[in-house]
Amino acid sequence: MKNFLLALLLLPLIGNSQPIQIESFYGIKFGISRQEALQTATTLGASVSSIDEFEELAYLNNLNFAGTKSRMAYLKFVDNKFYEGIIEFDVNQTNFAHLYEKMKLALSKSYGYGKDYSWMERPYYFGDGSEFFALQEKKGKFCHVWAKGKLITSDDFIIMEIGADRVLRIVFQNHQYASMASRKFGRLGANHTSNK
Repeated sequence: MKNFLLALLLLPLIGNSQPIQIESFYGIKFGISRQEALQTATTLGASVSSIDEFEELAYLNNLNFAGTKSRMAYLKFVDNKFYEGIIEFDVNQTNFAHLYEKMKLALSKSYGYGKDYSWMERPYYFGDGSEFFALQEKKGKFCHVWAKGKLITSDDFIIMEIGADRVLRIVFQNHQYASMASRKFGRLGANHTSNK
């Protein structure tokens, strides 16, 4: 998954006539403190499942998105600033295409059409009725991206995907704080490895 996301990040987004604003996840504004973010989430009906202090990560239950209850949601922080929200939905052979289209429509209403990066490998193809099996066998992915600018390597973005893990995942990310997190956790990882 990381290799695919990396390749995806390097592709330009074409077709955005004007930049979109990605300022929040589920009404939780990027850059606010963990306390404010969790307070906003609980006000909106979610409950805090647990908090990982070292990873600066909060797990949420009961988050509804586009009228559908999630299986789990995550809020990521760096130096007590919210920078990434992830929401996940379980999918199966009968609901995956409908749920994907429903979420894409909901996001497109707020952020425009975005860019489709879905793919299938032989012997599968879109419309053959076997797309779910292609996902399970890592021979396909449903993927759609919305970005503030033309490149998601240097801009805020939303990515929605279904892959082999049979989870529909939507990620909202603020580039500025994500870059800070990458630098911080990269250093922490290097320090942790050198101390072994």
